[in-house]
Amino acid sequence: MTAADTGGTGTGAGAGPGPVNFRLDGRTALVTGSARGLGLEMARGVAGAGARVVLNGRDPAGLAAAAVTGGAWPR
Repeated sequence: MTAADTGGTGTGAGAGPGPVNFRLDGRTALVTGSARGLGLEMARGVAGAGARVVLNGRDPAGLAAAAVTGGAWPR
């Protein structure tokens, strides 16, 4: 398989496939650790792909802050 087969550019160390376009419309995603960091970014990503997102984590204040900014997430 070549970079052309996967949509990647094939340049640079560790170059992988290019952006993957997928939709999650009508689906619900549970994202653990979504109060901050990678979990929060994953939650934003799946929201941007059209999914309803359930935030989950151990930091109630962080989850509340993430939920408040949820209205500004991509759709």
